[in-house]
Amino acid sequence: MNFLEFIASLVDSLAWPGVVCVFLWTFQERIGSLLPRLVRFKHKDTELEFSEAIERLERIEQPAIEGAVYEAEPNEQYLELLKIAEISPRAAVMEAWIKVETSAARAAVRAFPELDEKMLRGPAQPLRLLEKKVLNKNETNELRELRRLRNMAAHHEDFDLEGRPIEAYIDIALTMVSRLDAYAS
Repeated sequence: MNFLEFIASLVDSLAWPGVVCVFLWTFQERIGSLLPRLVRFKHKDTELEFSEAIERLERIEQPAIEGAVYEAEPNEQYLELLKIAEISPRAAVMEAWIKVETSAARAAVRAFPELDEKMLRGPAQPLRLLEKKVLNKNETNELRELRRLRNMAAHHEDFDLEGRPIEAYIDIALTMVSRLDAYAS
């Protein structure tokens, strides 16, 4: 291989990476403005879809329940779930959802005194009952979205989030628990 063949081989090897780098550098502002609009990204769809759904849930404002006490400081449950999230974000999402299901069962028993807790063994049953009598439309949608995200955490093999999306999920789930507990008491 002589010098000219070496230069030709070098140019051939670096042409496409160079074009891609120039393209990204030239259009970095436009590409940056489009990224937040992505709903799904094939390589890490779990992370982007989960984060986008959490942001939608955070934007939903819920009216305060009369007589409910909301703590300004993080409570023990929140801190406990954050510790779990440091080790396993999936486990933290699952634990937060279990708390929602438990509160939903208590609220369903209060809303329908004729039912026995044993009749509410399946996780979907109390939620369906509450949708009809206790929860408003926003709360119903929020509960469905929390469940969908929990299912994503449970069933997607590559679910491995950390940071703000997990913290937000825990916060939203515990807020829902507070609302359901306020109704149940």
